Amino acid sequence: MSESNKIIKNTSYLTGAFVIQKLLAFVYFMILARLIGVENVGKYSFALSYTLIWAVFMDWGISTALVKELSQKVISVKQYLRSLLVFKGVMSLSVFGILCLSVYFSDYDASSKVLVYWAGVVMVVDSFAQTFYAVLRSQQLLKYEAIGLMINQFTIMATGILASLIFPGKLYLLLVAFLAGAAVNNIVSLYGLKKHNLLEMEKSEVKIWALWKKVLLFAWPFALSTIFTRVYSYLDSVLLKNFLDDKAVAWYSVAYKIPFALQFLPIAFAAAIFPAMSALFGKDDEKLKSILNYALFYLAMMSLPMLAGIWVLSGDLINTFYGVAYEPAIAILRILVLGLFFIFINFPLGTAISSIGLQRYNTLFIFITMIINVVVNLVLIPILGPSGAAIAFLCSHGALFLMSFLFLRKRLHFEWQQFIIRTGQLIIISVLMGLVVFWTKQIIPWFLSVLAGMAFYALMLMIWKIFTINDLKQLWNIFRKKDLETQFETTYDDPIS
Repeated sequence: MSESNKIIKNTSYLTGAFVIQKLLAFVYFMILARLIGVENVGKYSFALSYTLIWAVFMDWGISTALVKELSQKVISVKQYLRSLLVFKGVMSLSVFGILCLSVYFSDYDASSKVLVYWAGVVMVVDSFAQTFYAVLRSQQLLKYEAIGLMINQFTIMATGILASLIFPGKLYLLLVAFLAGAAVNNIVSLYGLKKHNLLEMEKSEVKIWALWKKVLLFAWPFALSTIFTRVYSYLDSVLLKNFLDDKAVAWYSVAYKIPFALQFLPIAFAAAIFPAMSALFGKDDEKLKSILNYALFYLAMMSLPMLAGIWVLSGDLINTFYGVAYEPAIAILRILVLGLFFIFINFPLGTAISSIGLQRYNTLFIFITMIINVVVNLVLIPILGPSGAAIAFLCSHGALFLMSFLFLRKRLHFEWQQFIIRTGQLIIISVLMGLVVFWTKQIIPWFLSVLAGMAFYALMLMIWKIFTINDLKQLWNIFRKKDLETQFETTYDDPIS
């Protein structure tokens, strides 16, 4: 098997597992929301959000950096693994101690503190698995991570649901379920390392402090990017807990889960195009721009009708998935879903910036996004409550889109005017589709009105000749190519030029 085929095969394993894991996680949260009640959902969501922000300091970007450094043979797996594990142990225990102290001296209620303590234990155990998986990724052994993801999610679901049914009110058992999943990840990753003789560590002549210094030097850019992303992704729940109460966190969390669950689509798309974009940079910039244009067009075509449909059906979705106790989340969802377009489009934009070797600009844009998110949250949450957090989410993702789009327009000189025109057309069709869904759900069940809206949307795309048979073939080719070299030789007819 050629190296390019191996990369595609391994990426498909992990992408497929991630998509399934994402959907299962949404279903699991939906079940929990009904089983444990609004306030407990708030406590549970807060504990995870609070700990996830701290968890990035346990890893310090090592997992991401390892993939790059080991795959490029910059460092040796066997010489550095022992030092990295000691470093990870020191960092994890130190951060866990600070996490516990920060919560112990806080004004949070006792049950929330216990949940954070348990979540911290989970993050410590899981941080080692992420390092092991990073080593396997660097050796193109992604199937173990794919298997681990699947077993991990099934373990969490089974343990968490059983705990909620047998021991109602014992919220810490939901974190024990995560601990069981983290243990599974460690077992699977260690098995992969042992099978491929990657646990046979060689003693390095370099002093351990020198090795740690080198680790920090090559990991810090990845750490910064991850820290910024974690803060603007999870700080809203923490601030809602501080300014308001657990119910506010719960209402925001259930609304957030719906657009968040759909992220598997742009993630899968980005994974499919990244190898091609990276290889084409500097060799054929016209094809690179063509692939970017295709990605932006297709993701706009997918996200806008979803945006319109979810906005119209927000009440039906919240009541069906979570129940009437979560009705205040309807207004929050209608704001959050407006950011779905930006979420989808930001993935290929970020992928394009990384593929042309300018990751530092991604880090800068994410930092600015974090600042905007924090400031807007601090201003609006005391005034508007969870809706203020939703507006902060919309503003920050919109700002990230604007910065990335304008940057790539200047660097790659792609046909941005045509993208704006096509997006405008798609907005018009999506609004009309939303009206069709709104009218039809008055006379048929809402899930059937979705089918009516999809049929209308597809028909309008064909009538306006926005999406043709040739476009469908090109979209299929992006995901079915078995050889990267063949993909590079394909002539991409730009759909928006």
